[in-house]
Order: sequence, then C-alpha cells, then structure tokens
Amino acid sequence: MNIQTASGVFLGNTGPAFMAMLVSVNKSCLSVMPGMVTMGTGMSLAVAPSPGSITSALLEAVLTAGDSNAIGLHLQSVPSDRLDLAR
Repeated sequence: MNIQTASGVFLGNTGPAFMAMLVSVNKSCLSVMPGMVTMGTGMSLAVAPSPGSITSALLEAVLTAGDSNAIGLHLQSVPSDRLDLAR
C-alpha cells in the first residue's frame, strides 16, 4: 500500500469522526461540511490509483491482442522454418 492510498484510507475514516463530533440537531447544515469534505478527499486519494492501473492493463491487453492478430495475417506468407527461428 503506497502513501497516497494509506492517507486516503485514514482521511476517509476520519470524516465520520468529524461528523460525530461536529454535527448536531441545533447546528446548521454547514456543520456537516468538514466531515463530508474529509471523507470525499480520503475516498478520492484511496481510489484514484485504481482506475489508472486497471485502464493501462486493459489497454495493454487490447493492444497486444490486436497486434498479434494483425501480425498473424501478414505472417501467413512467411515460411514456417523462418517463423520458428523468429519465435
């Protein structure tokens, strides 16, 4: 776990503590804001690295599959002994 994810988890779990301490029936709706902002910041820090790694892995798999299919069509005219040597 890297520092960004760890700090995101910490902030995401600190937000409800802020809300438990600050929110009251007698206070305005703005008393909810510090806890919500802290939770939102924590969630964005904790989840932000995931889509990037998932997208890059998916993109790599798609491009690799597409390249091998495109190359396979062009290699049909190459003699099999040459292909075995290249592999």
